Amino acid sequence: MMNLLRRFRRDERGAAYIMTALSLIPIFGMTALAVDYVIADRNKTEIQTSVETVALHLAKRIALDPNQDADTLIAEGKKIMAATTKLDLGYDEFTVDPTTGRVRLNAYTMQDTYFMHIFGHPQLKVAARAEARFGRTDIEVALAMDVSGSMNTATTVKDDSGNTISSTRIKDAKKAAKKLVASAAGNVSNIENADIAFSVIPWHSTVVVGTEYKNAWWVDWAGRSHAHYRYLPPFKRNAGGQTGDMYFDVPDSEAYDGSSTLDEYVSWRPQLVSEVFPASVTVPEPSPGIDVDALKALPNIGVVTRKDVFDMFTNEDWAGCFEHRYGDYMFSSAAPDSQIGDSLFVPYMAPDERGQSSEEPWSTSSSGNIEYNPFDGTNLDNYRNNYLDDLGASTDADNDWLTMQDGSYYSSDAKEIYSRARIFNTAKYDYPANSRTLSKSTYRYGPNGFCYGEKMLPLTNDLDTINAKIDAMVAKGATDITTGLEWAWHTLTPQEPFTQAKPLGEAQKILVLMTDGQNIPGFGGYSQEYMNSYTSFGFPKDDLLNRGIGLYGNDTDTISMFDDGTKRFCDAIKAEGITLYFVYFGEASVDSVDLVNHCASSAETAIVASNSDELIDAFEKIGENIGKLRLTYYQN
Repeated sequence: MMNLLRRFRRDERGAAYIMTALSLIPIFGMTALAVDYVIADRNKTEIQTSVETVALHLAKRIALDPNQDADTLIAEGKKIMAATTKLDLGYDEFTVDPTTGRVRLNAYTMQDTYFMHIFGHPQLKVAARAEARFGRTDIEVALAMDVSGSMNTATTVKDDSGNTISSTRIKDAKKAAKKLVASAAGNVSNIENADIAFSVIPWHSTVVVGTEYKNAWWVDWAGRSHAHYRYLPPFKRNAGGQTGDMYFDVPDSEAYDGSSTLDEYVSWRPQLVSEVFPASVTVPEPSPGIDVDALKALPNIGVVTRKDVFDMFTNEDWAGCFEHRYGDYMFSSAAPDSQIGDSLFVPYMAPDERGQSSEEPWSTSSSGNIEYNPFDGTNLDNYRNNYLDDLGASTDADNDWLTMQDGSYYSSDAKEIYSRARIFNTAKYDYPANSRTLSKSTYRYGPNGFCYGEKMLPLTNDLDTINAKIDAMVAKGATDITTGLEWAWHTLTPQEPFTQAKPLGEAQKILVLMTDGQNIPGFGGYSQEYMNSYTSFGFPKDDLLNRGIGLYGNDTDTISMFDDGTKRFCDAIKAEGITLYFVYFGEASVDSVDLVNHCASSAETAIVASNSDELIDAFEKIGENIGKLRLTYYQN
């Protein structure tokens, strides 16, 4: 017996079993703990998803309307929490502060344990927290809508029920624009608190800015900008030459035979304004512009301003359009400066074009050979904006024509020389105020030219006003994309001529331009003639962008020139951080696609909609993208 006890005492093999049995206790506990914590982690994920969703939702609601009641929002949030999780929840914190826009949410559930209760832990507290706050980002959207005559083209489009119906491009564009506004504004009934505003700019070859700006200080009625005189060069009244001669001598154009300097209108080119005005008249840098007092003080000078032209008529007043500014200010949003003439905005004034063959007051010369219009037939008559007697007032343009017939010019140039003599004959406007009655017909528009259509709308957050402006758009006119871009751009900058916009950098700024055609501001294939082709750049044939077109260009040259001008405006707009959507509506040519891609801020904002349904879908998508920018989420 004693030997057996001694062997048992010395035997160590049973220790392993004892140690194994003892170690199973913590291993079992850790396994039980792991099971309970896996369940707890799953519940925490569920609660975390819910609290983040609710916190973001309530913070967004406050940002859109800070006047809401906090208790009501908390009740709404708890209802959403209950709908998004099956757990019984409690709240250590649930605060909503409409003043700061901050939402704090700390929710928990008490989870029954499966194994840990053996160790004295019948429940685990599973919690999740979230904090959210939105800042309201100001958003300003300029809608530049093409309303040229081609927008009357018939289309088919699906109605809200999916049925195909007959329509027109202008109707479809209106529908698309209103969908963009509605989509961007969202479902907020009062968008005043949403800090989103829209401007609407209907454009064709002009933009009607509004006659209410007629007496604004930044409008150049006095003639202080060089642009003011491009088609109104000063003339001589009586001394130093024939009454009506051009006041400043200009070099003979290289396009004509002869090398002598002519002081007549046949050689005048609008680019010469800043070259031939004497230094004493031109205010030196850094204040470019015209010293009007010094100009008018020159002896025997005749100066006609655009104000004088409109004041001449008893039945015509300025219709509210402007031309592009002069020089470095042309492709710029720089604020006008009362001390800088070229920074001012020049009122649009379409020059009187040469008389029609049936109305030309021809005088018979000594040779008896000037009794009719020798150049073209009556089929071209109606393409001229002829509203004044070419030989009236102080002019001597009739003598110019007689001189041209002496054989010193090539006959192929005769029409061009004659037309230029009539266009740049400032003296024919030299009438006293209220002395003439403008006689209009379908194609004779007078000094307002193509300045017609629905007036533009500066930035506003009034949805009714915005939609009413869109509804009022009508399609009529030619196509000059540059003027739509310019005035949409001005609505997004805080300085004059509009002051509704936030400073650059303090708001998201978006320009959406829609066009259905190429840049071609002239009618009837005569964009390179002095016939109803006047634009905000002047007449395209005068090459005011210095493209080297020459005297005998064509529509292709005009399109190319205005496309270049469009690209320059687009580059300047994008350089200021403005997002530019460029939407082409219709079957786009290679050149049009190139223009779209150049002007758009990115591939996503370059859109070609080949039909009406695509246009409407594209505008709605743009609105959705804009709507996502309205709130900026941040935590602190």
